[in-house]
Amino acid sequence: MAPLDPHDELRQARLRRGWSRPELVVRLQRWETEHGSGRELAVDRNSLYRWETGRRGVSEFYAIRFEAVLGIPRDRFIDGRSRRHAGRVDHQDSVGAIGGAATASPIPDGALGRTTTAPMELPS
Repeated sequence: MAPLDPHDELRQARLRRGWSRPELVVRLQRWETEHGSGRELAVDRNSLYRWETGRRGVSEFYAIRFEAVLGIPRDRFIDGRSRRHAGRVDHQDSVGAIGGAATASPIPDGALGRTTTAPMELPS
């Protein structure tokens, strides 16, 4: 069986946990509040739909958050364009930039009763 493309992998990871798109948005925002910039993310269920269907690429900014929340390695999402702009946060992707290095804590997977990720560091 061929490996899933990153968009399908994103959708499958969400569905395996039994999460709706709005629930994943809440979990992404919770992670951002606790481990990221603390600012409101510019993401909603429609953003997730576009990422899951491949209509929009996942920036490195959000790939980091998907890695923390869903356990999908960020390298699965990052393309050449995103790597070139890794130091810059696109306003469409976030209301605020990441400040300094932070360490992520695992986020419990309520559906499975276990954690989904190991601690990681954010780029500065």
